[in-house]
Amino acid sequence: MKFAIVLLFGLSSLMNAEMVFKTKLVEITAKPDVTEITAEFPFEVKGSVAEIIEYEAPCTCLTARVEPLNPDRSTKLRWDIGENGRIFGRFKMGNFKGTVDKAIVLKTKGVDKPIQLVVRVTIPILFEIQPSTLKWEIGETPTEKTFKIKVNHDQPIKLIENSGTSSNFPYEVKTIKEGWEYEIKVKPSSTEKPGMGMIRLKTDCAIKRHERHQVFVVVKKERK
Repeated sequence: MKFAIVLLFGLSSLMNAEMVFKTKLVEITAKPDVTEITAEFPFEVKGSVAEIIEYEAPCTCLTARVEPLNPDRSTKLRWDIGENGRIFGRFKMGNFKGTVDKAIVLKTKGVDKPIQLVVRVTIPILFEIQPSTLKWEIGETPTEKTFKIKVNHDQPIKLIENSGTSSNFPYEVKTIKEGWEYEIKVKPSSTEKPGMGMIRLKTDCAIKRHERHQVFVVVKKERK
């Protein structure tokens, strides 16, 4: 769902308005236990009156707001020369991992090109699994392949439960170093037809969003 407000106003001047931002890219490294972060984009209005006609965050994980508000607590969309304000973006981590870019798109009256304000969030991967998917081609020799797991935390994270969804993909969990390193070895029973499965993993991580993980196994036709 898009978060968008669209309101139109008349221009009081023929001069081009410009919302000058201190930065259009905010980079944040999140702490492991944080579930959401807020990025701030300060700006100053130059040239003439600036009127916001639309602002939106196309991804539902990011919501946008403009501050300060009008005296009646409504969103301030008309800005005079020399005024300063801020666009805030609130990003919810959800199941994202690694470095993620999400943008707020801002449109002002009389300006053809929208402004993109990018929130770049680096989300720690405490329980790193490589690769996320093991693949075999149809008709390929069903050789054994391996998921490698590494704990990137200041304390151990133990793998305590696992379950598979397909009998065609028997697997074995191997502990390399308890709480720090594991392997999951998978060897399909057959690669004669397409199919897929999932292996669900549960850890003892105290941080809820890092507790559960899943990996995928696939037999598919080779792309040409």
